[in-house]
Amino acid sequence: MATVEFGVAQGSILGPVIFNLYVANFQSELQCDCYQYADDTFYVHSKPCDLDTSTDHINRTITSLREYSESCNLTLNPSKTNWMLISTPQMARYRSLEERKLPIACGNTSLKQISCTKLLGVYMDQHPTWKMHLDHVLSSLYGTLSVLRRLKNLAPFRVRKHLAESLVLSKVNYACSVFHPLPTFQMKRLQRLQNACTGFVLSIPRETATFQLSAATIFNKLPAAI
Repeated sequence: MATVEFGVAQGSILGPVIFNLYVANFQSELQCDCYQYADDTFYVHSKPCDLDTSTDHINRTITSLREYSESCNLTLNPSKTNWMLISTPQMARYRSLEERKLPIACGNTSLKQISCTKLLGVYMDQHPTWKMHLDHVLSSLYGTLSVLRRLKNLAPFRVRKHLAESLVLSKVNYACSVFHPLPTFQMKRLQRLQNACTGFVLSIPRETATFQLSAATIFNKLPAAI
């Protein structure tokens, strides 16, 4: 418990260590009935008939969290605390889940129900179709590609390949195991983006980049032949 007269540098090993110690203490103090992710997300799984019981678990967890925060001179902000009911579209229609108003609250304040949220860079919606996540990712990456195309005549092949892999394909691959498998029409959207990357790397005009060679073949095999 020695006094520290300097801050923790960003990127140092002390940052993750302090965070993990905080989360470990957080979990032992709360003793909640829900699964906990990091320090800001709680999850409980139940059948539709047991939603009332799950609501009680969530409310008890929130109460414990509020008391723990107050003991640490912290404040839980209800306006920034939301909840979401996740299910398949079929179950939501059959069970009329969208009409259920669960009494989840923080103290005397009812918490807001949301239909989509961003968690660790992935947009999660109440019916895990991943459409909103792909919409955001593809919109952002096509914007990146439009900027990169202005450089295709100035950068050599290896530079173009490195830019496409680091700025575009890396974001496509991020958390891909979470939303796999996707419907065929969503996979085609990702394939079109990869084909656009291939057109940029090979300096093929966009209107003529309708080749049959897959983007995976270009990025995995072509560099070895250069």
